[in-house]
Amino acid sequence: MNPSWNNHEVLTYLEQKIKEHHLQYSEDYEAQRKEDERKEAWKQDQVAQREKAKEASTIIERIVGLSHPYLRDYILQRRIDYDIAKEYCKEVHYRIYDKSYYAIAFENIEGGMEARNKYSKRSIGKKSISIIRPNNELHKECCIFEGFFDMLTYASIKKWITDNEICLPHECDYLVLNSVSNIKVLLPYLQEYTLIHCYLDNDDAGAKTVEKIKAAYQDKVVDESHRYVNYKDVNDVINGIIKPPK
Repeated sequence: MNPSWNNHEVLTYLEQKIKEHHLQYSEDYEAQRKEDERKEAWKQDQVAQREKAKEASTIIERIVGLSHPYLRDYILQRRIDYDIAKEYCKEVHYRIYDKSYYAIAFENIEGGMEARNKYSKRSIGKKSISIIRPNNELHKECCIFEGFFDMLTYASIKKWITDNEICLPHECDYLVLNSVSNIKVLLPYLQEYTLIHCYLDNDDAGAKTVEKIKAAYQDKVVDESHRYVNYKDVNDVINGIIKPPK
């Protein structure tokens, strides 16, 4: 291009080059972008439908106490106290189509469960929050976790080390979201607590969830993520997985 050209001459030149190289005009680009978005939405819908079909075809064969040696190994690999895991979790054996599976089962208030093993992470039945009352007592304060492995980690640390920087010195109820999308289900259950301690993930989703809880309960809410500021979540602390810098 000639530096002395005016705007009209520059645009004319660019239009010519676009035609020569068969490049797309802006309106063509916008149409392509929308088409790509439509295709991506379709793909996501297909994935969701497949998951729904799996869910519909899932048959629970039995739920027993946690004992399978492979599940025990997985729990220990995550550096969770095995007795703590046995206290709060069960073992589920289930079938999808003609294949049988087994997993750690963490039940929720709706009778559904989170099912985990070394190779699989899925939900069985209705997805919802879980409420754990240590010693079967209702406590005045609660700790909120995103996933049950964080809750198990917290309980393990509390058992191993009486005075530590992660856990509170007193006992609380444990409320597990099992997904940040369950925040609306969780909020009504927080009314009975005098203090709400948030042990959520150190990421944008965790921060937004804390803000939603604060919007509902204001001064009753304590964001405890500063206790593991260099880690994504509580389980990463005992596994030494430091959060990468942004």
